[in-house]
Amino acid sequence: MKTELLDDILKRNLFGVVVAYIYVIRSQKRGLPHAHMLLTLYDGSKKRTKDDIDKFAFTELSDADIEPCLYELIISKCMIHGPC
Repeated sequence: MKTELLDDILKRNLFGVVVAYIYVIRSQKRGLPHAHMLLTLYDGSKKRTKDDIDKFAFTELSDADIEPCLYELIISKCMIHGPC
Protein backbone atom coordinates (compact mmCIF):
# COMPACT_ATOMS: atom_id res chain seq x y z
CA MET A 1 0.00 0.00 0.00
CA LYS A 2 2.85 2.41 0.83
CA THR A 3 4.38 1.98 -2.60
CA GLU A 4 1.02 2.56 -4.32
CA LEU A 5 0.66 5.95 -2.64
CA LEU A 6 4.23 6.91 -3.53
CA ASP A 7 3.72 5.73 -7.11
CA ASP A 8 0.58 7.87 -7.41
CA ILE A 9 2.39 10.93 -6.09
CA LEU A 10 5.83 10.51 -7.66
CA LYS A 11 5.31 8.57 -10.90
CA ARG A 12 1.73 9.43 -11.84
CA ASN A 13 2.12 13.08 -10.77
CA LEU A 14 -1.05 13.11 -8.69
CA PHE A 15 -0.36 16.62 -7.37
CA GLY A 16 2.02 17.68 -10.14
CA VAL A 17 5.67 17.04 -10.98
CA VAL A 18 7.60 16.38 -7.75
CA VAL A 19 11.20 17.62 -7.74
CA ALA A 20 12.00 16.67 -4.12
CA TYR A 21 10.31 14.81 -1.29
CA ILE A 22 10.82 13.42 2.17
CA TYR A 23 8.52 11.34 4.33
CA VAL A 24 8.48 9.53 7.65
CA ILE A 25 6.17 6.77 8.81
CA ARG A 26 5.01 7.31 12.39
CA SER A 27 3.50 4.73 14.69
CA GLN A 28 2.00 5.56 18.05
CA LYS A 29 0.62 3.33 20.77
CA ARG A 30 -2.90 4.17 19.66
CA GLY A 31 -4.26 4.20 16.14
CA LEU A 32 -2.73 3.11 12.87
CA PRO A 33 0.67 4.06 11.46
CA HIS A 34 0.55 7.24 9.40
CA ALA A 35 2.85 9.24 7.16
CA HIS A 36 4.08 12.82 7.26
CA MET A 37 5.19 13.95 3.79
CA LEU A 38 6.82 17.08 2.44
CA LEU A 39 6.69 17.51 -1.34
CA THR A 40 8.37 20.18 -3.45
CA LEU A 41 6.58 20.60 -6.76
CA TYR A 42 7.95 21.89 -10.04
CA ASP A 43 6.93 25.55 -10.28
CA GLY A 44 4.71 24.93 -13.31
CA SER A 45 2.82 22.18 -11.47
CA LYS A 46 1.87 24.11 -8.36
CA LYS A 47 -1.82 24.53 -7.61
CA ARG A 48 -2.46 28.24 -7.39
CA THR A 49 -6.21 28.74 -7.14
CA LYS A 50 -8.90 27.66 -4.72
CA ASP A 51 -10.57 25.62 -7.47
CA ASP A 52 -7.30 23.75 -8.19
CA ILE A 53 -6.93 22.85 -4.52
CA ASP A 54 -10.60 21.89 -4.12
CA LYS A 55 -10.10 19.12 -6.70
CA PHE A 56 -7.80 17.33 -4.22
CA ALA A 57 -8.95 18.35 -0.74
CA PHE A 58 -12.63 18.31 0.13
CA THR A 59 -15.06 16.75 2.57
CA GLU A 60 -18.72 15.95 2.89
CA LEU A 61 -20.41 15.92 6.29
CA SER A 62 -23.18 13.46 7.07
CA ASP A 63 -26.68 14.92 7.26
CA ALA A 64 -28.13 14.56 10.76
CA ASP A 65 -31.65 14.13 9.35
CA ILE A 66 -30.74 11.39 6.86
CA GLU A 67 -28.13 9.44 8.88
CA PRO A 68 -28.65 10.35 12.56
CA CYS A 69 -26.61 7.42 13.95
CA LEU A 70 -23.63 8.13 11.69
CA TYR A 71 -23.83 11.83 12.43
CA GLU A 72 -23.93 11.22 16.18
CA LEU A 73 -21.11 8.67 16.12
CA ILE A 74 -18.69 10.38 13.77
CA ILE A 75 -19.47 14.06 13.52
CA SER A 76 -20.57 15.15 16.96
CA LYS A 77 -18.32 12.83 19.01
CA CYS A 78 -15.15 12.64 16.92
CA MET A 79 -14.83 15.62 14.61
CA ILE A 80 -16.59 18.80 15.67
CA HIS A 81 -15.58 20.08 19.08
CA GLY A 82 -17.47 23.35 19.05
CA PRO A 83 -19.89 25.43 17.02
CA CYS A 84 -18.94 26.07 13.41
